[in-house]
Amino acid sequence: MRVQRRVMVAIGVLVLAGILGGLLPQKPEAPTATQRALAPRTGTGFVLPPPAPRPKGTLSIQGVVLGDEGPLAGVRVTATHPEAGQTLSELTCEQVLPHRRGDRDRFPLCFLTDPGPTLELLLSRQGEAPMYAETFTAEDGRFILDNLPEGDFTLWAIGSREARLQPDVPAGTQGLRLRLEEGVFLEGQVIDEDLAPLAQVQVTVVHQGSTRFFDGETDAGGRYRIGPLPIGDDYVLAFAKDGWLPALEDPRMEMRVKLLRPRRVVGRVMLQGAPVPNATVLLRDLTSTGHGPGTEDTTDAQGRFAFEALPSHLFQLDASRDEFHARTQVDVMTHAPASEVILELNRATLLEGTVCDESGAFIEGATITLLERARLQWRTEVTTDATGHYRLGPLPPIPHDLDVTAPRHFRARASLQKLAPGTQRLDFTLRTPLWVDGVLVDEAGRPVPGALITVDNPRFSKTDDARRLAPYEALSDEQGRFHLNFPESGTFLLKLTKDPLFRQEELQVRAPDAEVHWVLKRGATVSGTVFDELDTPMPGLPVRLLAVPPKEDLASNPWMDNAVSKTWTDSQGRYAFGGLKRGRFMLEAAHESGAVERFATQPLELRDQQEAHVDLRLAAGWTLSGRVEDLGGQPLSGAGVFIHEPPDATPTWRAGHYRSSRDPFTRTQSDGRFTLRNLPNREVELSVTKEAFHLVPALSTGGQPGLDSLHAQEGGPPVRLVMSRQGRIHGRVAGPDGKPLTRFQLGGRTVEHPRGEFSLNVERAGSWTVVLRAKNLAPVVREVEVHHDTEVVDLGEVRMSPGRRVAGHVLDAETSAPVARAMLFINPEALHGDPLEPHWTQELTPPDGSFSIPHVDERSTTLDVMAEGYPTKRLTLAPGPQEGLTVLLEKGARVEVSVLDARGQPARASVFLDREDRGLSRTRVEVSPDGPSVVVRDLPPGDYQARASPHPGSFETYAPQHVQIPSSGDVSVTLKARSAGATLELRVNGPARRVTALLAGEVPHSVLNHQDAELPERSLPHEVSENGTMTFRSLPPGKATLFLVTNDRRGIYREVIDIPEAGTVVRDVTPVWTPHKDTRP
Repeated sequence: MRVQRRVMVAIGVLVLAGILGGLLPQKPEAPTATQRALAPRTGTGFVLPPPAPRPKGTLSIQGVVLGDEGPLAGVRVTATHPEAGQTLSELTCEQVLPHRRGDRDRFPLCFLTDPGPTLELLLSRQGEAPMYAETFTAEDGRFILDNLPEGDFTLWAIGSREARLQPDVPAGTQGLRLRLEEGVFLEGQVIDEDLAPLAQVQVTVVHQGSTRFFDGETDAGGRYRIGPLPIGDDYVLAFAKDGWLPALEDPRMEMRVKLLRPRRVVGRVMLQGAPVPNATVLLRDLTSTGHGPGTEDTTDAQGRFAFEALPSHLFQLDASRDEFHARTQVDVMTHAPASEVILELNRATLLEGTVCDESGAFIEGATITLLERARLQWRTEVTTDATGHYRLGPLPPIPHDLDVTAPRHFRARASLQKLAPGTQRLDFTLRTPLWVDGVLVDEAGRPVPGALITVDNPRFSKTDDARRLAPYEALSDEQGRFHLNFPESGTFLLKLTKDPLFRQEELQVRAPDAEVHWVLKRGATVSGTVFDELDTPMPGLPVRLLAVPPKEDLASNPWMDNAVSKTWTDSQGRYAFGGLKRGRFMLEAAHESGAVERFATQPLELRDQQEAHVDLRLAAGWTLSGRVEDLGGQPLSGAGVFIHEPPDATPTWRAGHYRSSRDPFTRTQSDGRFTLRNLPNREVELSVTKEAFHLVPALSTGGQPGLDSLHAQEGGPPVRLVMSRQGRIHGRVAGPDGKPLTRFQLGGRTVEHPRGEFSLNVERAGSWTVVLRAKNLAPVVREVEVHHDTEVVDLGEVRMSPGRRVAGHVLDAETSAPVARAMLFINPEALHGDPLEPHWTQELTPPDGSFSIPHVDERSTTLDVMAEGYPTKRLTLAPGPQEGLTVLLEKGARVEVSVLDARGQPARASVFLDREDRGLSRTRVEVSPDGPSVVVRDLPPGDYQARASPHPGSFETYAPQHVQIPSSGDVSVTLKARSAGATLELRVNGPARRVTALLAGEVPHSVLNHQDAELPERSLPHEVSENGTMTFRSLPPGKATLFLVTNDRRGIYREVIDIPEAGTVVRDVTPVWTPHKDTRP
């Protein structure tokens, strides 16, 4: 019997470095043969070859490491070099994972999608880039790495708080200068299934791009902190402890990782009561979304199988032998490890057949992909042999889909709804499409590999053939060859999409054609190297070539990308553009380091066929240090410090540039300190974020307080950013027996706490609705009043119970027909607060209109029922169980809406119907002059304001109209554009704005809480002059409300303007911005 076993392998020891106890990698010993044999496997069949002996050489790399104050002593400098076929970063996904056939991505990109094989390799210390030399810098910051062979090396320079990675440094390099950047510290906590901290867990950080391991261990509180590491997003973390299942995680701020005890599933495969030896048992994780092949075991002579080291997930077991098959599911969380799972085999389906072409010739190598319709991510693939034959099975009697593909043939598909026991035959005949074969060459006749060719807007007949061949594109191979299939003959336009080395080309071809010869023109070229301020090449930087003057469309679409072409520097800082037309450009490279982004820019004018060489250098900037602390002066670690660009500081030609880093901020260290290096502007605006805190600019020092920020200047003192604790609501959740519930839902997130405690932060004072849920218990809804921004509200113990059952039917009051797709809400009482999460109890009623809510809290007193075409119906629930309820939904008043222009002709507009006592609603109807009349039936009775916004391009102005809607009957609402009225000329000073909206009437400030994105489409229309003046015409007299929101949504402004009966009002507005978070409900 083959039994899957996992054995934990020792990972090494952590090394302390620097006064902060930063963790640095230890030089690993090569795994022994015994360690390799014991490394846990999941059946990939992939085993790394033994590392080759490291060659010794006579070359060296010499340089100096610099910090803010000059040379740095005591910095550890290490040289590593990847080994082909051995280092993980040098392998592809398909080399390690057989089920990823054809996946040429680097294996590190598959780490998290296939964690099992990844953990096997990482925990057995396989695949790390070999270390060739290591040293520490001298007092003058200098270092020498000796005895290196020829080749390029990755250098790691790691200090007490800073780090730097420099790839592809050639052996023999002299005078290298490395400036350290703020390092990254990865920290978090590891807990067990009972939520208790786990000590002595081995934590391994892996740099994916260069496959280097950094080791650490959790302390008595389960906490770990590893660093400093070179800045970047290129890390994964592996967690392992003897007796626990290992875990692989993507690093996040303040991670909390739970390790699970290994579970075991044992069983027997039987046929008519007799054990079945040599049966294959396949285990698949139903909780996971992965595409892996699962884990297999083979039964012994007594039909027994076993799977070890399983997490507490739901699994599917499939057993097969010859033409027999069995399937069952096992929930490992509730399964008793000692009980046997019995898989009783039944006759199943064997599917076989041949694949041939239209002439009857067999097609060898055709791929048949079998998918279970219920689990499309699980695929079984087989290929045909020399006689075109394939065989699949045994298959369970459930619906399957088959997909048959072969190069230069139409795809074929088949659906199998029912599978009878026994052997079934299914043959396929693949038809041959029309071909276009060609070759791409440059002007010197050299082949052009890796170019993407697309067919421009092919207009085919709407047939299955056309869909089967999509998408119509091809990638040229190493010899420049490409192949395209077409369903029918005709003339087609081929396009070469944005290739960085060739001009965008088009070529007209006629299908079929097997001898297309396409000569690509390089046009003008520009290439060079990007250096930092120390003349060190900068790898991995984005370089963009930008149009000057900017593209014309930018005026109407400021989010459009102005780049003509984009690329990234290679490992030695080099870039290249080709295929350029003559003209003026701006060449720009961007460098990110935490919160700081700086640019190296060079204007450029190119002639036809010119070959320009332009090196770019990043200029040195100034350094700002600071500290983040709370109101009591205690440091706050892990806070994110951001830099905000000055308003309108971005040049127009830079449009479309976005930061590429996942975390565009600098994180504070354990002492709350941070350092921002190479700041390009003399003044910097700083803000800071940390969960449960907000910045208090008035108490911060070292600069001038801003809206929600601090403005610091070059030459100023260190900054101190003071943060205040936000208001919060906390409590303890207990079950019916009074014992703590250790797992429950708080709004939309899962909370796990050994004492059932929860705490949530609220952004502002006001009323908040808290929703708690737990399995088989009634949801509890509480409305909580937070009186000021920092108040802590303690709910004490919140007892949850099974509650009562509420059930019945939703029917149309007039026809008694069931109402499907009705949504039900259970509320404790009329709620006025902002809900922390939606809290509907049942989403939609089925076609028979029935509903059954098994767990309803006794304090929940109302049932709201919503359905399309009906006003919301509210029922009051009596105490105790409520079964057999009949909810009768009545159609509301018939409200017919029409819109006329100033001449009285039907017009196109959006009409909003807002309850006068509820602010802005989401009730919106589109009225068209040539469409049917618009009728609304789901409005509750009450007083409404009807507002119309004209179609884009129209400047018709409509005054709001009061409408009283009864519970039934007919109501006609006609909104007519004004032909006369006052004019407002408005000019707004200050930065660019996300929202500029003028609404008729006095609209409350509270609409900015959740609805600022809807304001522009409700705004009165206006024209904009070249100097930015906005002109509103034909305005109704009375009040009008101006809303402004800054581009970054940090600042808001509201002003009420008096509009006369006629005449012109000129208003010059300089907004006094208030923070968005200070708005009140």
